[in-house]
Amino acid sequence: TSENNQYNYESDWTSISLKELKKLRTSGISLDSKAIEDCIVNDQTFEWKGQKVIIYIKEQWGDKEYKYHISNCSTLVNMRIQGRFQRYVISNRSDGIFQVTRRNFSRQITNRNIEIPMDVCKNCLTGMMYHYPQKRNFFLYNQFDLQKFLNQYHTKINPLPQYNNNTVPDNE
Repeated sequence: TSENNQYNYESDWTSISLKELKKLRTSGISLDSKAIEDCIVNDQTFEWKGQKVIIYIKEQWGDKEYKYHISNCSTLVNMRIQGRFQRYVISNRSDGIFQVTRRNFSRQITNRNIEIPMDVCKNCLTGMMYHYPQKRNFFLYNQFDLQKFLNQYHTKINPLPQYNNNTVPDNE
C-alpha cells in the first residue's frame, strides 16, 4: 500500500514462481551482491520476492564451520568491504540444513551439493536483539529456532496458491 493506505498497483514486488519457491526451500538461489543488498529490509532482515530469506555461503573451503545469516550483521558488512559478498546465496529452508559445495585448500571440489547443518550467526542475533529488544529471549543463541523465526517474521505476502492453471481441480 502507499503512504495514504491506498493499494499501489505499480509496486516493484514481483511474484515468485513455483520453481523459485522450490529452489529457495531446497538448494538456495544465487544472486549477485547488488541483488542481495536489495533484499535488506528496515529491520535488517532479508526478503526476496515477498519471501523472508536467509543467506549463507554455498561454496565452502575446508572443514570450517560456516554460519547462516538472518540479518545484515557486522560479519556481512565486513564481507562487503572485503569484496567477498558475492559468495552468498539466499534460502528460506527452515531446518538449518543447507546445500553446499566443499573445496579443499588446493581449490579442488571435494563434495558437490551436499547437505550440512549450520548454526545461526551470533552477530545476526545481536543485531536482532537491538531491533526487537522486547523479544531478547527469542534471539538467544542456545535457544534460537530457525523455523520459529521464519514463521514469526515471515513477510505479509501469503504463500502461493495450492493450485496453478494446470493442477486446479474441476468444481463439482
